[in-house]
Amino acid sequence: GSVVVVPTFGLLVWTVTRVRREYRHAQQERALAMEAEASLRKSEAHTRRIVEMALDGFIGMDAAGLITDWNVQAEQMFGWSRQEAIGRPLSATIIPPQYREAHERGLRHFLATGVGPMLNTRVEITGCHRDGHEIPIELAISPSLGQGEAYTFSAFVRDISARKRTEE
Repeated sequence: GSVVVVPTFGLLVWTVTRVRREYRHAQQERALAMEAEASLRKSEAHTRRIVEMALDGFIGMDAAGLITDWNVQAEQMFGWSRQEAIGRPLSATIIPPQYREAHERGLRHFLATGVGPMLNTRVEITGCHRDGHEIPIELAISPSLGQGEAYTFSAFVRDISARKRTEE
């Protein structure tokens, strides 16, 4: 009987020791994951505060042309609340009707080729307020590859109406 019991007991001790070690390792990995998640949440909250405190309007857009982010300054500039703007097509929200097709064509061109003449530069253009009146704006758009290799776009927008009036 001891020929069977001793090796079986040894195997049991070895298995229990290994399971305990793997359990401790899993607990350490879980703790690290929780720390990383907390750090990510803190970083996202910090970034959100920066965007909300920005002096310019901030608009996020996905590759489908839908608004994904919209700060208080964008609300004031264009007349749409954050809740109303998020999920709407950018072209139907702030782009004057005469430029919408060009915007959509430019987005398709960029997604197909990676080339966009209005990206990573500051341009003066016209935006459209919710009530339909046009606003002279200064715009800087930057693309970035998001999760799943899909592009997202970040735009800082400044109302330059006062400057334009002074120039005139």
